[in-house]
Amino acid sequence: MVSDGIENCLTAAAKFDPAKSSNPFAYYTQIIYFAFIRRIQKEKKQQATKYRIIENLDFDSLMQNSDDSESSRQLIDYLKTQLDQIDPEKRETPAQTKARKKKAKEEESNIDLLN
Repeated sequence: MVSDGIENCLTAAAKFDPAKSSNPFAYYTQIIYFAFIRRIQKEKKQQATKYRIIENLDFDSLMQNSDDSESSRQLIDYLKTQLDQIDPEKRETPAQTKARKKKAKEEESNIDLLN
């Protein structure tokens, strides 16, 4: 995250216009803030993809194709525990979460209108 912020600051360093603002600290703070936000969204998207892949695994075929070694059993057990711990909301990409929240808000406002 820090390196993303630094990279974005270096990229935007020449774009700062002292005629528009006398506060370069605020300018760079905003650049770093949005770099952090982008990194968090990217990591959430990658995590959601990982969770969907684990969820779609066919554990029975993995068991049949494995060499019945202790390490393969441990891997399958680990994947099953990961699958059990996954919160359904974590399986969503940020765009899916936003759409779900928007839909819930619309349904809530429709209920308010009916009352």
